[in-house]
Amino acid sequence: MAPDAAFVQWGSNPGTRTATVGWIWDGRRVWRPFGTIRLSYSTELSLGHWRADGAADGRHSSHTAFGWTPTLRMEPASRFGLFVELGIGAHLITPVYRRADRRFSTAFNFGDHIGIGWRPESWRGGEVSLRFQHFSNAGLKQPNPGDNFVQLRLRLPL
Repeated sequence: MAPDAAFVQWGSNPGTRTATVGWIWDGRRVWRPFGTIRLSYSTELSLGHWRADGAADGRHSSHTAFGWTPTLRMEPASRFGLFVELGIGAHLITPVYRRADRRFSTAFNFGDHIGIGWRPESWRGGEVSLRFQHFSNAGLKQPNPGDNFVQLRLRLPL
């Protein structure tokens, strides 16, 4: 089945910058449990590049991130096109993520996010969103410092 949309995303935290591309498959079912609130879901696959600040020697580390994330979206029934979304997925970050002040202990991690966004009617399925995403291995192995990112995403319909 072909994806419904693609996205580009840029993220950062005080020690790492990320660039990600991906594909989104929208769920075909929509729920309206509260009348004016629309609930829908999607699944995304992503491929990202992370560049982390290095140790005192000034070197940087580069990482490739592969992800799969199911997402739940809530939209009020309005013409403004605003939405909130939540997701949790599985990510493989290789080599194991490290930067000057932290190091993950596993390449496999979970990534959960909360985001807000805007889908103008004139964009015909395009949208822009701002996300907060946390990565960690959920305690599968120690240490488990986790890391947080703020991300800007642009969705483009296919």
